[in-house]
Amino acid sequence: MNTKEAQLTVTRHELKYYLSYSDYIVARNILRELMDRDAYSPEEGYPIRSLYFDDIQDASVIEKLDGIELRDKYRLRTYDPKLDWVKLERKSKNNNYVQKTSVRLAKEEAKELIGGNSDVLLSIDTPGARSMYFDFKRKYLRPVVVIDYVREAYTLPFNNIRITFDKTLRYATHNLNLFDEHLETIPLQGEDIIILEIKFDNFLPPMIRDMLPLQSATSSAISKYTQSRITQMDSWWGLQA
Repeated sequence: MNTKEAQLTVTRHELKYYLSYSDYIVARNILRELMDRDAYSPEEGYPIRSLYFDDIQDASVIEKLDGIELRDKYRLRTYDPKLDWVKLERKSKNNNYVQKTSVRLAKEEAKELIGGNSDVLLSIDTPGARSMYFDFKRKYLRPVVVIDYVREAYTLPFNNIRITFDKTLRYATHNLNLFDEHLETIPLQGEDIIILEIKFDNFLPPMIRDMLPLQSATSSAISKYTQSRITQMDSWWGLQA
């Protein structure tokens, strides 16, 4: 594997908002005039599927709910289950700063990792792959939930600004086969709720924020992973009640 392509580590600011569908339409029309559509994003967006890992104590959920500022999440991400590669990502959060380490894996390597064989990461000679290997060993990480959604993305060739809309969130916990093209999933939130994410490197020009209809939007440290696990746990408690 080409180690120059095997790892990518970036640190950025990240702001998130819940938008109503009507505010999403307004914001989308504005961005279509002022920003470039992401080269990989068709008009209505592209699919993303992620398989998240956590330890046996569900530390990623608990740390998020407890407001721990320094925390990590681990996931395998694909844009099409038929692809022969996926990305293994560690997303390290510190308040509104996010550092993401990404390692490209072949599908068969990903299947080994899902099955509990983290030794496959030793074949990738990068610091990121090696540190994630030790995380998988030390934390006994195992797959817990699959999350699907559609992302519509816009960019500006300044300060690495990227604005995205995430739609039709769905999740699965009964079947964690990342590569199942017919995976049955459950809606995670209403179809009329859109997640707006604003990402940038150093600073965000005020005009970017001012041009978006954020007056009625809800700013939130939204975590699709935590949201799905809470929904899952509520279902468990409901069945036990």
